[in-house]
Amino acid sequence: MNIESSRRGFIGGAAAFFVAGCKTGGWLAGKPRLRFGVVSDIHVTTQASCAMTEKAFRYFKSRGADAVMIPGDLTDWGLKSGFEYIKSVWDKVFSGTGVVPLFCTGNHDFDGWAYGDMTMEMHANGYSEDEALARIGLEEEWERIFGEKYAPFRVRTVKGYDFVSVEWDSFEKFPEWMEANGGRFKGGKPFFFFQHMPARGTTSDSGGWDDKGAAFAALKEFPNARNTVNRSGRWVIVMNCEFPSAVPPAGGRVFDYEIRIVPKDGSEPMAKKFLSPAYSRMAKYEPKGQRFWFDVAELPQDVDYVVEVRAFNCFGKESQPLVSGVWHSVPGLDIHIIYIYKQRFLIIMKLS
Repeated sequence: MNIESSRRGFIGGAAAFFVAGCKTGGWLAGKPRLRFGVVSDIHVTTQASCAMTEKAFRYFKSRGADAVMIPGDLTDWGLKSGFEYIKSVWDKVFSGTGVVPLFCTGNHDFDGWAYGDMTMEMHANGYSEDEALARIGLEEEWERIFGEKYAPFRVRTVKGYDFVSVEWDSFEKFPEWMEANGGRFKGGKPFFFFQHMPARGTTSDSGGWDDKGAAFAALKEFPNARNTVNRSGRWVIVMNCEFPSAVPPAGGRVFDYEIRIVPKDGSEPMAKKFLSPAYSRMAKYEPKGQRFWFDVAELPQDVDYVVEVRAFNCFGKESQPLVSGVWHSVPGLDIHIIYIYKQRFLIIMKLS
């Protein structure tokens, strides 16, 4: 999706491993019947760029994964060669193991070759848009390289559990597809859903990039649907925190914001840091306001608390906090919007 700090440099620490218990006694009870790894946005360019992807694959193999999921942006430039490099690394690590690839496309797989600085990087490395998947036929190349039929919506089954994927250009039609095909997923048995486009309300800042609520509309009648937003595999209920941006000195930018939940009973605060969207996009100025979301399950339960917000520059210098009024959390039901507009706060960036 090419927002936030470089995802290509992030995957070394971003690989996640999921297990599904699916036995009497509930989710994650007993010995797992299913294990799968998840690593997204691998943004493959050259053969050499596959080194971290191979490392992630070997990690999943060492953990006994039954499948490996890559929810989009397999390539950075959207070229045929990118798919071929991924397939060669997959075969190198997983050939003969029976591990199932669970891949879907992201925006870069369709038109990464046309993204300005990425186009220049692509040309500098000796590659050309002449092999762009969107030009030569993404569906055909997917089937030729990965040996799997391409479709806007796909169901793969791993050890008896269904995985539903949505391709990058098809998310808006997902509710319609589920209405026609969702009968097979009725009941208590979990199934898994993944796509590249963020599901609305599950990211701290998507920069306007989300699925317009399509995933929730499609899956609202399926409490057994699982996604990979968090380790428990449940849909995340989010708290929306809005506040005015920090006001840095002329020519300065805020690096990140910290939202701190401080219980009034003296128990340990919960803190979340979010990279400033203006910083990540190299914007010249901060917007008037900020808005971040996080999972309410992480809030202190059944306690009074206040919300504090601080801004930081890239050297760690912090502002005075904005402080909300007192809130009381209701276990499992704490869905609300917090507005912090008591004061603007100033971050002074002193560079030595």
